Amino acid sequence: VSSNYAITTVNGTLSITKASGSVSTAPTNAAATYGSGSNLCSAGSGTGTMQYKLDSGSWSSTIPTATTSVSAGNHTLYYRAAESTNYYQSGEGSITVTVAKKGVTVTWGATSWTYDGSAHSTTCSISSGVISGTSCSVSLSGNTIGKNVGTTTVTASLSNDNYTISS
Repeated sequence: VSSNYAITTVNGTLSITKASGSVSTAPTNAAATYGSGSNLCSAGSGTGTMQYKLDSGSWSSTIPTATTSVSAGNHTLYYRAAESTNYYQSGEGSITVTVAKKGVTVTWGATSWTYDGSAHSTTCSISSGVISGTSCSVSLSGNTIGKNVGTTTVTASLSNDNYTISS
């Protein structure tokens, strides 16, 4: 540099803006059973911490589980990647997750008799499988057989739709 030129400096600002957030791996249905405490889906992954929301619940980074407060049946599970230092929040996605009914064991009373001229009926009760803090009872329909020789079909029904008769 010759003495005829002055050296000047210029300051400038450089900035990096956040990128769009995205989900790279969507969660999948885990088919949990009512009251089991199992995860309702696999973990997803994305540009930020994954967040989940079951039906109309609140967003959380914890995967929803099959507790007794989540009824058996199909539910909508929403997911997204949360905003992070370098990424904006992603758009929301959703999947259907299934909570299977929990099996209960029932015990039947007498189901056959030798002719004695009397009408008969049986009993049925739940012997195991009901989760503590919940209730379920069994009712019978078609539970009378006349006094003559023959057969009838007795149907057992449960009072709580979160359960099914497994045996």
